[in-house]
Amino acid sequence: MVVVLPSQPISRLSEDAQHKLKYVRICTLGIWVCALGRWADGNTLGAANDLFSGAFGTCIFQDDLSTVFNLPQSGGAQCLFPFALLSAINAIFDIMSLVLVCPECFKSYVIAFMPECSGCFFTLGAAVFQTSGSVLSWQIHRSASRDIAYGDIRAAGGRLAHADFAEEGEALIERRTGIGLSAGTAASAREIATPHFASAGRWAAGE
Repeated sequence: MVVVLPSQPISRLSEDAQHKLKYVRICTLGIWVCALGRWADGNTLGAANDLFSGAFGTCIFQDDLSTVFNLPQSGGAQCLFPFALLSAINAIFDIMSLVLVCPECFKSYVIAFMPECSGCFFTLGAAVFQTSGSVLSWQIHRSASRDIAYGDIRAAGGRLAHADFAEEGEALIERRTGIGLSAGTAASAREIATPHFASAGRWAAGE
């Protein structure tokens, strides 16, 4: 099950996530470079795929853009999973393109430096950057989801502990006074004191 992360700045993520986000930022920049290279080479479809993937990658770091352009921060954590999913799909198709279209470009240095193979190297770069970005983003998303789940469990445990404490307090009052509070209403002082006053009166009267 995929947990939808709340809209929060990526600066609130764990230290390990912050370390991985540095590499995700590099991958996003590399995807944009490959998109421009494939567009210049005439591969508009591949450039469009990289464009969408790069857009989701940029969405992760929208807090940085908000700081630069003085915009309200809305949080980029929600873009982690879409970026991981789209980058993985694009990487699969890029690898298939390399296997089916570009095998000759990697057989010798002479063919590799021909202009016809320039697009294949941009495709290779896009596949590498998107695969790496997808894996890292998924790891960050899974870690953040686990932290949220543990936080909910701790909060639920605190509520249960509070309820148990209330029940123990109610049982203690019932044992000491003989009056139960299970109905949800507190016993008045007269209800507690009347039986004791009646016993004292009978004793004084010699009964």
